[in-house]
Amino acid sequence: MKRVVLIAETTILFSTQAEVVRYRKCLAAQAADSALGVNVTTPNALVEELWEVWGSGERLVSDTQRRLIIKQLLAEQSDWVDSPGTAELLVRFLREYLCEVDEAFLCAHESDLTPSDWDIVCFIKKYKEALVQAQLIEPVQALEQLASCVQLGSIIVRTQDELPIYYRSFLAAVAKEVRIEQAQIEASPRGGDGASSTTGEEVSSKEYVLLKPAGSSVRAFMIDQAIRAGGAGTRIVVTSPNPVVACDLLKHSLCAQGYTVMLDAQKTFRETLFGQAYCALAGIANDQAQLSYNELVEAALLYLNSPYAQIPPSQAERLASAFRSDRSITREDIHAALASSKNFGVFESLFEDTEGGIVLSYFEGLIHSLDLDEAQKVAERAAIARLKQLYFDAADLGVDAYELVPLAERISVPYGYSIAQAEEGSALVEAEKIPSFLEDDRAGMPCILFTTFEQASALPKHSCDQVVLTELNNESYSGKIHRSTLSDFLERYSLPFEDHTIETLEARFKRVCALACMQVVFEYERYDRNGESCYPAFFLETFMNERALAGCPVEVREAGEEAFDSASRLSLQPVELEAEMPAERGVLNAEDRMHLLTYEQDKEGIERLVVSPSAIETYRSCPYKWFVERKLRLDDEGEAFGGREIGAFVHGVFQRFYEAWALQGYDRVTPETLSLAQELLASVFEEYADEQKSMQPGDRLIAVSELERQELEQLKSKLLANLSFQQNLFKDFHVRSHEYAIRAEDKVTYGGAIINGRIDRVDVDDKGNFIVIDYKGSIAKYAAGFDPDALDEEESFESPEKIQALIYAQALRRKEGLQPKAALYLSYSAKNEQALMRGSLAQTLIESETLSRASCVKGNFESFLDLVEEDIARTIERMESGDLAPDPRTKEACTYCPVLYCEKRANGS
Repeated sequence: MKRVVLIAETTILFSTQAEVVRYRKCLAAQAADSALGVNVTTPNALVEELWEVWGSGERLVSDTQRRLIIKQLLAEQSDWVDSPGTAELLVRFLREYLCEVDEAFLCAHESDLTPSDWDIVCFIKKYKEALVQAQLIEPVQALEQLASCVQLGSIIVRTQDELPIYYRSFLAAVAKEVRIEQAQIEASPRGGDGASSTTGEEVSSKEYVLLKPAGSSVRAFMIDQAIRAGGAGTRIVVTSPNPVVACDLLKHSLCAQGYTVMLDAQKTFRETLFGQAYCALAGIANDQAQLSYNELVEAALLYLNSPYAQIPPSQAERLASAFRSDRSITREDIHAALASSKNFGVFESLFEDTEGGIVLSYFEGLIHSLDLDEAQKVAERAAIARLKQLYFDAADLGVDAYELVPLAERISVPYGYSIAQAEEGSALVEAEKIPSFLEDDRAGMPCILFTTFEQASALPKHSCDQVVLTELNNESYSGKIHRSTLSDFLERYSLPFEDHTIETLEARFKRVCALACMQVVFEYERYDRNGESCYPAFFLETFMNERALAGCPVEVREAGEEAFDSASRLSLQPVELEAEMPAERGVLNAEDRMHLLTYEQDKEGIERLVVSPSAIETYRSCPYKWFVERKLRLDDEGEAFGGREIGAFVHGVFQRFYEAWALQGYDRVTPETLSLAQELLASVFEEYADEQKSMQPGDRLIAVSELERQELEQLKSKLLANLSFQQNLFKDFHVRSHEYAIRAEDKVTYGGAIINGRIDRVDVDDKGNFIVIDYKGSIAKYAAGFDPDALDEEESFESPEKIQALIYAQALRRKEGLQPKAALYLSYSAKNEQALMRGSLAQTLIESETLSRASCVKGNFESFLDLVEEDIARTIERMESGDLAPDPRTKEACTYCPVLYCEKRANGS
């Protein structure tokens, strides 16, 4: 017989505790006795309340405990992949459908179950046994028991999302009546100066605006402008998938406009400083972790930079440089280097035993001494506290410490603050506690709340003047229904299965739009960082179409990347733009000139610039690109498996091969000696690859992953094929030298400067003619032929884009008195003989007819080199003048330029 549980005559269910408190305050404000007989709570809290009184003694399983048990059971089986994705599918399945697969189900379907179905049934059985052993019970099991012994009064459901099937079934069985009402409550009218009312007239005249920035770089600027243009609104809500980032971009500008800016968000465990250090060290301390070199170094750098590591900055910089510059470094090497740091051993103990959770108290105490603001300290304490609880639960359930890392990564903690402009100056005052966005009127002071789409949908209707919904793209809000073996299992056996993803997002969208009394602003960018088109979220697209059909289209505002300059000033100069002037042309200052430009005396004692052909070519392509690359020294960031390292490796292989080939008595590769030459090249390749690890860190080519090892093997095949392509070219020439140095002390002048550099390869014949060859990976646009007859009398000569080989040819001609016949680029990735070489070669060479007509130089080749030098002299003169203005000659000049937001950047680069 059922007992009547007199919790209250009426129970009202809201999704979150914040909504519960807000509604209770509304009831209290209406009348002194309006809350009598009404129990306002959440679905989970109601289950806990009922179970505490009428339950059978087991503890309700927490989400953490559920995940720990699932993790343990996955590790003990081999049918399913033990991954976070698998665990996530099982969490919902067991939480909502555990009681569906019972003895009655097995009796009815035992003969129909497939091997895959039996895997599911067996896992459910083991999970139930684990719950019993730990004296835990799932809420779905608890409600099944409670349904037979309790009876409730009226239930009013005002949750944001649809209640699970099992919960609805329980309420239907035990409640006197169940009513579904609108989840969103009405906001109380706000008083004071500037407060908005919620009259029907204002709501009916609500404006809708769509912002479509070209990319993420101008998003903040457009949002700022929309808020400025939105009128005298005193309450504004801004939603974002990551409100922390949005708030950081806009808070300085908004505070300068007189707003109090509030942030109500969450930080993931990995976004906290402690979480970063913990997760980074998890991979380094675990000798079973299969981390790549890049992952190891990234983890080491995160730990080095963590305040919890307590490593002096100078030592951290030295270790970081050592890790980045050595691709042969191992996990053991990094572990040994970090082991001597102050807190490494303390961190490591966390991965040795779940009892190590006690050690977390040490880090809780350390927070007080860290240079963090109060909001950060609160988030750090919360992260450590939740990790500590995870360790205590794991100790009770017998889960290994290393198994906790993926579960720790799921931890999220509240993060928020309130910030406003100080009255006496420009300083910002940050409050330790977040005042209520709805209650802190501050005599009409305007406030802006940054929060998530989900949290905003729980706010009362008409609670703000303007709402700005950002990043409403189909990536952030896809609405995709995820199918799995578990959902298929439920549907095949006609078990109740629902997925309300689309309906939930649509309902939240409507509730967030309903927050505003005056204006709703939507935003999504047209292109992502990769230049790919972005599309609106499905619910936004539906809303736009409906407005258009109703004859009330939404106002659309667009801005391109040209607004980046205005966007970048938001945090630096949060004021209205009074005047705009063109940017000044960049000029090299005295300090940079001293470090970036070198001068020496030539043979006549004249001071001249010392420069390499590669620097001249880069400067000519764009002066600012040359400056940034030299100034930032991006090539010094560490070793990689990229074009620079591959190029250096190929140079070394060819140099060693031709030296060894010469020692065997051969001066070139011929069809008769090709097989022998390829055998030698393969041997040289393997030998040189093996030597890379023992060489000094720098431009070594070290493969540290299976993919890179495959690329290295493919490179060997390319070079062997390349050798066969070379056998028929320039039959009168042979290799004389590799890495031929033209040093500054040689005093070889070119265009008014002293040349300093190395020629990859020089081929000569017996008549004193030579060919300069520069090794490249790709040479698709390197052809640089010339026909003097095609040049109009009024047309001035202009050098080709690729000039390194031409400069070297003229410099070598000047140094040794030989006759140049070609300045070519050899592609070691060529797929056939026709694609092997590009550049400039004399018409007198027979190869000019077969190699590439576009590379043929008609007339006197030396005269062509003189023309090039005369033209490049103007580039060298410009370099000496210190001109650094962005001035890309071609679209290709911008392709690999590190200055992504340059105002002169070529479209599509």
